[in-house]
Amino acid sequence: MNSNERMQRESTNLVLKSFPKEKAVLSDIAIIDHRSCIRDAIANAIRGNSERRIFTANTAESLELTAFCNNPAPRQFILFCDGSLDAESVNQEVKKLSKTKPDAKIALLTDKNLDDTTPGTLSALDGVIPSSYETEQVLACISVIESGVRYLPASTIESDTARNTENAEFITREAVALLTPRQRQVMDYIAEGKANKYIAAELSVSESTIKVHVHEAMKRLGATSRTHAVYIMTHRD
Repeated sequence: MNSNERMQRESTNLVLKSFPKEKAVLSDIAIIDHRSCIRDAIANAIRGNSERRIFTANTAESLELTAFCNNPAPRQFILFCDGSLDAESVNQEVKKLSKTKPDAKIALLTDKNLDDTTPGTLSALDGVIPSSYETEQVLACISVIESGVRYLPASTIESDTARNTENAEFITREAVALLTPRQRQVMDYIAEGKANKYIAAELSVSESTIKVHVHEAMKRLGATSRTHAVYIMTHRD
């Protein structure tokens, strides 16, 4: 092989390597919101990952007509935005989604408390995401729920717990008991003085996800700062 042929082959190999490899779709995400502008805005924020397919629908019924139900990926996630819907409508929609896609993770994006929802609605949800969260936080919550971790903000846990006051043993005064195992793990790292970047690397998640865990842990502990949260955890009875 002469030098020209060698150079041509190397050039061809370089061009071939430069083409992006087609990735298999690993996750389907459906966004349900009767407000098209909000629905599309959330979809655009999530786009950009070729391993995810995005579907949008305005109701649970219309979702059934999409490829989300007919040609599912190995992992499926539904983000239901309640918008201006009343509590009864939310209950009905979540019930329909649970029956339609029992294997999908379902999260509710809401700015309401869940006092008027039925216990069955809350138990059917894999996560509740406050709509007051910034986009980065919402995306981090989605990743957390996708990974199999149930995500509930502190206000939701307190509201749900209050509905079960008949069982005194179910209620605990120890605020740390309200933390999820992952939140306790993150706060243990914080107590050791580790930075978010270090913790994210240790747990193989993004720094945004760590920030969400710390933020929620502080709320559940009633802490005003990370230092205050560590104090509560290390000085509990």
